[in-house]
Amino acid sequence: MKKLLVILTAGMLFAAVSLAGCGSGASETAETEESEEEVYEPLPAAAMSLEEQLPGEWYAGYEGLALTLTLTEDGSYTLHFPGQDDQTGAWALTDGEIILDEQEANSLLPVDDSLLWESADLLFTRDMPETYVPGDDLAGTEGDFDGYWRSHFVAVGDGTMLASALGENTDIYVEGAHVALGGPLFGDVFVDMELRDGSLCYETEGLSVALTLQQDGFLRLTVNGEEPITIYLLPAPIPDSVSESAGG
Repeated sequence: MKKLLVILTAGMLFAAVSLAGCGSGASETAETEESEEEVYEPLPAAAMSLEEQLPGEWYAGYEGLALTLTLTEDGSYTLHFPGQDDQTGAWALTDGEIILDEQEANSLLPVDDSLLWESADLLFTRDMPETYVPGDDLAGTEGDFDGYWRSHFVAVGDGTMLASALGENTDIYVEGAHVALGGPLFGDVFVDMELRDGSLCYETEGLSVALTLQQDGFLRLTVNGEEPITIYLLPAPIPDSVSESAGG
């Protein structure tokens, strides 16, 4: 309603200026046309109430993931966290804070052009945070995989999360087709893999493991079984313990 009153008032002022200048030269007519354009420009955000500014999508970064909070004008919200079911509910603006599901613990404080969710240690803005996007596959040959690799990202839903945030510390040592799979996920085992379609592959007891090089320099580890897992590893200096074990 306030926005409508502002537009109507501006229109009345424009009409009064047009009548006063009737009969003037062409230059005054041009100025009147410019004035008309200015009158009908969209109102700046500052002229809108806080409640009118809030609906839409808000984004926050969390350990490599991009979270999306969508607020709608009808008072409902959707929180998308990759790898989990969307959370839905109702939001309301109370005493200058956004309250989700009428729970004070789920309050977000509008600060400038962002929303601070202090209890969750999240800051939502209108800008999508940068996230890791896996590179294209790179067909490898035996020897291209050689070296020591450590986990850096783990696939979570439609995104990727920092391995360190999940406590995931898989490490892999490769020499030709001989591979040492380390970390709690595998329990430190030595296997002989087979090169298939540019990837190193291994299968055992209903479990298949594949190592694929990517053009962005990552090595993708794919484990297919009851709970499929995808891990992205980066090359790292070879620890003495790994080289001694491989040599023995």
